[in-house]
Amino acid sequence: MKKLLLILMLAFMCTSVAGADDSDSALSALKLLRSLAEKGNANAQNIIGAMYFQGNNGVPKDYVRAYMWFNFSARNGNRDGSKAQEIIASQMTSVEIAKAQDMVRECVKKKYKNCY
Repeated sequence: MKKLLLILMLAFMCTSVAGADDSDSALSALKLLRSLAEKGNANAQNIIGAMYFQGNNGVPKDYVRAYMWFNFSARNGNRDGSKAQEIIASQMTSVEIAKAQDMVRECVKKKYKNCY
């Protein structure tokens, strides 16, 4: 499982660095990561947060969604998720943070299902 997450993360980073315009690979990785994240996988949740934070290859830059996924990652024991959540919060307005926190509550109620 950890190898798969590492491969997905490296693939995403390589396509970002190379400037590849093939968004299909990033969106496919995001879809696979979401299935792991819905099962409570903190590493997958953290990577999804990073994908939304960075916003590349068809994945939109979205600090609200990034905050939400970093929050889940932190709740599930990923220290990097906690640090990332603090960093991104410093770049968000109070309205954006409130929206992200609402999304967190709704998503927890749904047990991470269909949290986009």
